[in-house]
Amino acid sequence: MFGFVLALLLLAPADARPLRPGGDFDRDGLTNAQERSYGTNPRRADSDRDGDSDWEELLYGSDPRDRRDGIDDDGDGMYQVYEDMFGCDDTVADTDGDGDEDWYEWAYEADCTDASNGIDDDGDGMYQVYEDMFGCDDTLADTDGDGSDDWSEWVYGADCVDPTVTP
Repeated sequence: MFGFVLALLLLAPADARPLRPGGDFDRDGLTNAQERSYGTNPRRADSDRDGDSDWEELLYGSDPRDRRDGIDDDGDGMYQVYEDMFGCDDTVADTDGDGDEDWYEWAYEADCTDASNGIDDDGDGMYQVYEDMFGCDDTLADTDGDGSDDWSEWVYGADCVDPTVTP
């Protein structure tokens, strides 16, 4: 009798076999019991088939049961959980419409919700975060007024706040 039951289990399709609660049948990082508690499919690593595993979606704040709710729905490189954290719109790649995607604004310490606070507001080619780091004025392309923009002074080893040190 035992051999018959074992043969049935071994010959049964994989999706018909019983799952151990502590196991991870689909190898997505969630135990079978966790999958059941979240309402995801313990036999499929990506329950909603959107390309993101159930574990990744839970980690980054999206719904692993809803194909329309992914990790980065707007494709700007910034995960939904971070867009929510910083007040960005997770359905638009450039929340404030200033031409810089939300991820770049976050990475270079600009504000994704304020078009007047971008990556390079003065247009000198030097990102705001570096202007702040080197003491340059991020509202002026040529902080010291010596005729060379701040980026050129930085690249050639001059000083953006001292007009006597030029490239």
